[in-house]
Formats: sequence, structure tokens, C-alpha cells
Amino acid sequence: MRYAFACLLLFFVACNEPATEEMPEAASESAPPADTDEPTPAYFAHDVVPRLINGSEVFVLLHDLYPESLKSEGVGGRVVLWVHIDDLGTVTEMKSHTSSGQDELDAAAQQVAAAMRFTPAENKGEPVSVWIAQPIEFQPES
Repeated sequence: MRYAFACLLLFFVACNEPATEEMPEAASESAPPADTDEPTPAYFAHDVVPRLINGSEVFVLLHDLYPESLKSEGVGGRVVLWVHIDDLGTVTEMKSHTSSGQDELDAAAQQVAAAMRFTPAENKGEPVSVWIAQPIEFQPES
């Protein structure tokens, strides 16, 4: 139980740091993400990255939405989603980038990401919308 709490705590701390997996400037709209046939989200110029502002809520959701059947079997995984954050800091769209290999975890990760709220990214002092790569990890107790 302590290990699971520590993993969740690490996730919480990581979510309060600036998004680190941003799209590279050279990202091509025609290059598909790893798990889909859809185009890669476009890069939007910004000099201030979005920051998660509801980390406590995300922390609770990460625990509550972890599928009980997988948790009890000790199955965890990491999902990476392309997440679009509008100029108000709201998640408006998401696309699969990397699957965990478990449909239930992928669906739970989308629910967690949909609840995330951010400070908006900025470019030259003006709020802008951006796409980020948002990892979400489910760690079973050991």
C-alpha cells in the first residue's frame, strides 16, 4: 500500500511541474502518432508552458479510476495522450499517442486527462492553445 501511495505521490508531484513532453517545433502534421492513423497534432509557438493547477483532484482520480480488476491482478501501465489545452487552460481534445496495452487503462487515462486543468500556455505574454504529450501512469501495489 505504501508503494502504491508513493507512486501516486510521484505522479502528483510530476503533474505539478511544467509539461515536459511538448511537441517538437519540427513536428509534422502528416506523421502519425505511434498508436493511431490520425495526424500528429500541430505545434503552436509558445514561450510559457501550461502548468497543472488541479493536481489534488487528478491525484484522487488516478486512484479512483484505476480499474479494480487490473489493480487486483497487479497490472499497471503507462499511457501517453496528445492533449490539446486551449487558451483558457481547459483540455478540449485528446488523441492516443502510446497505449498501455490495456484498453481499460487507456480509457481511465482519458478520463483522468479530461479532468485536468492547466494555466494556459503563453506566447509573448498572450495565452495560446497548445498540444502536449501527457503521460498517465497506473502503478499496482506491490
